[in-house]
This record gives sequence, C-alpha cells and structure tokens, in this order.
Amino acid sequence: MLTLKEPYPFAILVLYEQYSFQKQRAKQAIELTKSMNLVNTSTPANIYSKENLLFEAENGKVELQIAYDKVLYLKADGNYVEVFYMDQHNYVQKKLIRNRLKSL
Repeated sequence: MLTLKEPYPFAILVLYEQYSFQKQRAKQAIELTKSMNLVNTSTPANIYSKENLLFEAENGKVELQIAYDKVLYLKADGNYVEVFYMDQHNYVQKKLIRNRLKSL
C-alpha cells in the first residue's frame, strides 16, 4: 500500500536528474557558442566580398549572380525562392527563382 511519503523521494530524484542533465547541456551549449564565436572572429569580415553567389533555377540555368555581402535574405515560396538583395545603387531588389530553398 502506497502512502503519501513514498512518492516524494522518487520525485526529488527525478527532479535532481533533470536538473543535472539540463546543467550539463547548458555547459555544452556555452562551449559550442564560444567555439563558434572564435571561428567567426578569426575569419576576416571581407573574405566573402570578392566572391559571388550563383543562384540556379531547377533547370541548372544561372538566374542570379551576386556578391555575398549584397544578399539580404532568402524567402521560400513553394517551389520558388525570393532572393532579396542590394543592387549597385543600394536599392533593395527582389528576384524570383524557380527552385527550392533546400536545393539552393
């Protein structure tokens, strides 16, 4: 027969294990974040400015060729991808490319 006193040690044990597990994962996340920051700071900021990105359609035809630093963001729209970028006059432009974001 169970009494009210018996479930408490079990609950405390479970809570302690969860706390320990969460603490361990938080340490791993902090270490991973630090290592990512080291990689980002060791890479020069202008390393990508000389190279261009090529955005290809499903048929393999290059639809857009643009520098890394000019790309603002990509937006998935079904089987299409909208590429938002800055043109040579620093205006925001949008190019619709028939391809999936996963493929790009």
